[in-house]
Amino acid sequence: MTADPLANDAARMIAHMNEDHADANLAYAQVLCGISDATEARIVAIDRHGIELIATTPAGEHQARLDFDEPAESPDAAVRALIALLERARAAT
Repeated sequence: MTADPLANDAARMIAHMNEDHADANLAYAQVLCGISDATEARIVAIDRHGIELIATTPAGEHQARLDFDEPAESPDAAVRALIALLERARAAT
């Protein structure tokens, strides 16, 4: 079995998204995951296929999975995939 190409960079990518792009994480949760009452969201995992989020709502926390359009075979490809998801979220609002 081949290791996920994001495995070595996952912790850094997650920290960067949670520290610097909280607005994007919230858009992913609210718009693309359908958790419209989310007030905060953080990424808890990333792999070549997508991200896992924990969204905070008035009713508590909800976990969601958001898949990339295609597998990300490098950290740069994952960045492009995250940007594409954000563009889709913004276009839907």
